[in-house]
Amino acid sequence: MGVNPPADPEAEVVRQQFAKLYPGLAKLEAKQAELEKLLEHSGDYDSQLSHYWSSYGQSSVDRLFALAAESYGVQSLPEETKRILYATFSGFVNSSPEIENRYATDPKFVDEYWRAIQFSLIDPARRTASAQVLSRVPGNLPQDTPSGAVRTSSPAPQPKDLDERASQMWALFNQNKQNG
Repeated sequence: MGVNPPADPEAEVVRQQFAKLYPGLAKLEAKQAELEKLLEHSGDYDSQLSHYWSSYGQSSVDRLFALAAESYGVQSLPEETKRILYATFSGFVNSSPEIENRYATDPKFVDEYWRAIQFSLIDPARRTASAQVLSRVPGNLPQDTPSGAVRTSSPAPQPKDLDERASQMWALFNQNKQNG
């Protein structure tokens, strides 16, 4: 027995006015069942979203630690180093909304961040340390070969005989004794 209740003329007029004012929202009545299901599962969506962002954050930090360990030439970083890296990275990400948005949307952000840190902090420190080590290397050291003999600016004295050589040595001895 297909008896349909009579349509309420007032409700129909309100429905038409609503559709006229908000044409996009007029379709909500037809999708009422789907919207109710969506509201029922909204808690699940929140937990999925939360899980995604926590795993995204953890994978980003793990990537940062891996890049740092590779750059330092070690298998894994000490906990103190990880703590410092995490603090600087999270501080940088939270320093502006633009950077935070880029972190959330750009998968290469961590790699670019580490390259910037390496270029601006690590590489200059390494160059300075290398230059200091190289400047401490002594210059001309005598070698065990004849070509490695230390050269002096004046030619060596050439005594005529053994007596002259002995007197030159005695003079050099007295000179060194007075100087020091």
